[in-house]
Amino acid sequence: MPVKCRHSYIHSYNAQLTTPVDGAIYFVGAGVVSTAANEDRIVIIRPGVVTSAVLLLHATTVGTNENIVLALRLNDTTDYAIATVGLAQADRLFANYSMNVPVKRGDTLQFKMTCPTWATNPVTLTFNQALEVTV
Repeated sequence: MPVKCRHSYIHSYNAQLTTPVDGAIYFVGAGVVSTAANEDRIVIIRPGVVTSAVLLLHATTVGTNENIVLALRLNDTTDYAIATVGLAQADRLFANYSMNVPVKRGDTLQFKMTCPTWATNPVTLTFNQALEVTV
């Protein structure tokens, strides 16, 4: 009996935002951070299932510890929860290693970040994100 091997590929990108606005929603794609959905998207090249989504958010000025909510948006219609993080530290890791988001060739993805109202806003945010797609 033949053995079917599963393999994965990774989409990995980074982007930067100078000063996030209280209560704003930002979309992060393949290198751009924007308040406009669908402006910059990650395009799926091979059908499969998104099994992991990770975003490391680094701030040069830390800000306070209110909750930031991160989701993965598929085709500008459906959001899948990644993590909620409320830490007052330079690096905030958002990770979900047990996602199950089916994707097909040509589908688009964005990270969606919902900002809180901070007592002190973080400054100069760098987004380092990766998606694992298992085929």
